[in-house]
Amino acid sequence: MIWILLVLMSSCPDSFLDEADRVRSTQGRIQEMRVLEARMRGCEPSVPFLAQVANRYIELSEDPVGRARRASWLESGFANARRALKQNPNSSVANEIMATAFAAKLNQSGLMGQVRLADSVRIYAQAAVDADPRNPTAHHILGRWYSELSNLGWVTSLLAGMATEADVSKASEFAMMHFQLAFRLDASIQNRYWLGRSLDRAGDKRQTRILYEAGITESATTDAEKRMQADMRTWLRQNR
Repeated sequence: MIWILLVLMSSCPDSFLDEADRVRSTQGRIQEMRVLEARMRGCEPSVPFLAQVANRYIELSEDPVGRARRASWLESGFANARRALKQNPNSSVANEIMATAFAAKLNQSGLMGQVRLADSVRIYAQAAVDADPRNPTAHHILGRWYSELSNLGWVTSLLAGMATEADVSKASEFAMMHFQLAFRLDASIQNRYWLGRSLDRAGDKRQTRILYEAGITESATTDAEKRMQADMRTWLRQNR
């Protein structure tokens, strides 16, 4: 009987996400999620829909307004990400949102806990790339993962290598590769900014300048993008 009801239940329309966007703009993120969860009770969400819901919970857990219930919001994000992965374990989107959820949880753990969580980020992001090599977000996540690994002190990187079986010696190389792929697939402010950082660390200020000069002319739609543009302007002033 339950199976029949699930078959008959219609898919959740994207209009629910549009409605949630409108609610957020007028009533805030908490009310946005209340409305979205209420709408989901009457339909069957697809993997992309669940990934969107999971990502919104993750964003709420990182927003000052959700700080008091951060762990709860993040667990809701995980719950929807797991639901997406269960629905299709081979989905690039489902694996990507699992990587995103683990990345969001990193700051809540101690050093070795962070290493284990970080390896979960890598594992799911790599699975997302394996499922769809043209997934720019998954490449970006892997770029960030290897970039962080290359920035660790030698003792910490040794522990990270032991816990994750990662090749620490090639971390910078892998980070550059994934940032380049992410940028080629999606020339967003975020991908432009992080590729520029990687190039700057490698000593290629000319290419960094080209990326950043174009990046500051683009239209930023989020606070994160505005902060990145501010960093790009600062770098350009300091590297004339």
